[in-house]
Amino acid sequence: STSTRSHKTHTWRRCATSPAHARGAGVDWSRVDVDFRASPARGGGAASLVVRVTNRTQHALRDASVSLGGHDARLGDVPPGGSAATDPKRKMGPFGYDGVSPEAEGTVSAGGSSVPVRLRLPASVMLSPVRGRTMEDVAAELAGGAWHSVSVRRSAAVGVDGALWAG
Repeated sequence: STSTRSHKTHTWRRCATSPAHARGAGVDWSRVDVDFRASPARGGGAASLVVRVTNRTQHALRDASVSLGGHDARLGDVPPGGSAATDPKRKMGPFGYDGVSPEAEGTVSAGGSSVPVRLRLPASVMLSPVRGRTMEDVAAELAGGAWHSVSVRRSAAVGVDGALWAG
């Protein structure tokens, strides 16, 4: 799902959870969704996160909390059918973009039970317009509708097992 506020669009992404590796009893973690949205951290080169827990069980998640990469946040109680998110003004992080596929790992806990979670930081957080342009300029260009598509066909000869294929 997406939410739009002050010309910004934030996409919620699903965290990978491992209900089979949950610790403790009392929570059906297969019926709990953990999502996140990422934004550039101040100073660049990293992401800050807002994490949301959605409870699709029949029971409240008591004293829910999130721990990711050494960053902790309390969510409080999450009612059945409800959700709770970390404070958007005090985002979790920063999480660095080290390596080919930067990830953050941690746990979501509630009622004495916990489940491992993992997320991949989206590359789109690191994208920025060319110098002298703003994201609003990019959005206006994309919304302008003056896009053209061109395709080019090139011939190539490839030898495969003595056969010659032309494209």
